[in-house]
Amino acid sequence: MSATLTILELDVHGTPAGWRGGCRGAHCPAPVSCRDVYRRYSGDYGFRRRVDAGETPAQVIAEEIAEAAAVRERDREAARREKAQAAAAAREKTRKAEQRTRPPKREPKPQAPCPEPRATAIRDALTRLHADGRTDAEIADELDVARHTIAHARRKVGLPANRLTRETHPNLSPSPRVALHARVAELHAAGLNDLQIAEQVDKSRRAVAQIRRRLNLPAHPVPRSERAPRRERPDRLPDVVRLHGEGKTDRQIADELDITIGWAAELRRKAALPARRSVRSRWDGATLQPHGTNACHARGCRRPECIDAHRAWHRAYVARRRAEGPRQHHGTAYGYQLGCRTECPATPSCTDAMNAADTARRRAAGAPARELIDAAPVQAHMRDLMHAGLTVADIATASGLSFASTRKMIHSQGKARGIVSHVLAERAAAVLAVPLPEANP
Repeated sequence: MSATLTILELDVHGTPAGWRGGCRGAHCPAPVSCRDVYRRYSGDYGFRRRVDAGETPAQVIAEEIAEAAAVRERDREAARREKAQAAAAAREKTRKAEQRTRPPKREPKPQAPCPEPRATAIRDALTRLHADGRTDAEIADELDVARHTIAHARRKVGLPANRLTRETHPNLSPSPRVALHARVAELHAAGLNDLQIAEQVDKSRRAVAQIRRRLNLPAHPVPRSERAPRRERPDRLPDVVRLHGEGKTDRQIADELDITIGWAAELRRKAALPARRSVRSRWDGATLQPHGTNACHARGCRRPECIDAHRAWHRAYVARRRAEGPRQHHGTAYGYQLGCRTECPATPSCTDAMNAADTARRRAAGAPARELIDAAPVQAHMRDLMHAGLTVADIATASGLSFASTRKMIHSQGKARGIVSHVLAERAAAVLAVPLPEANP
């Protein structure tokens, strides 16, 4: 922009014409730069219409700023008014809640008219009644005020509290506790003992004895004729001896006779009877061998003679086992349990011996015998059925047997076992009952 345009045409700045004349930067001297005016003029139709009508851009923008300030002030006023209304509503709600929970006001107690101040009248009356020996409670009843009010006024004027004494109140009756103590002392002076005093004052003997000791009075002995007779315990000694002879312990005897265990033990010791053990040992009732034997060592005895006897028995056992030679387990069920399954050198094999032992166990348990027959006819019939087009699954379904049981009858059970040679009679009958399918014509 040239200096001539800046100096001679200052009225062009701040208008769209200034932008068109070359004023494009922020150094425009107008309050609103030519760049901002041109942007508003190009994008705001209302602004453009007002500028074309003859208004200057500065006037339009000033009016918009004033209008925006008025709107903000109006919004602030509305917010303040709304806040004040909310606060007033909250105060009204709180006031109504307090009215609902506040107890009703009581009418003030009518008071007698007093020509002088009430505090002065109470103080003067207090001084006068206190000099007569009245207590705070009596003064409060006289003046018809609270007791703590009289006590506060008395302490304020520096007066001590009056106590109830026989000097000030000759007709004062003693307290029940003092009267009871006096009555106990009077009866004790008459020579009565604690039991007789308790009957007179309607208290227990222990309570009377406690009062007497508190008064530092000696105890009067109770004559033997007035003492309660001692209860005699029944004689349980014969019953204890009888039950002990039956082999029962002190606890069992006490439960049987409904007495304590200590009493049962005392009677047993009185009869010079030994104590019974509550837990029987595994050696009870057995003929125990004396010391110096292997059986005594097995019971836990570690005397030298018992240890020597055990060593001698062990040497004899080792010599006997060596003389017998190695034990042979093949051909027995124990050999099968040790792992002998195939190629057993014994006849019968360990497997046959295990099966025989299992069969014997089942028979001893009451299981019925299951008959085994030759499997060759069954296998021949199954081959005919399979040649006719049936599968093993079809044969199992028709016979009512499981697929695994039917398959074991015809197929090998492995290289070592081969095909079965015997089958159960009921399974064989079920398979043989399956008819051959009719040939298609």
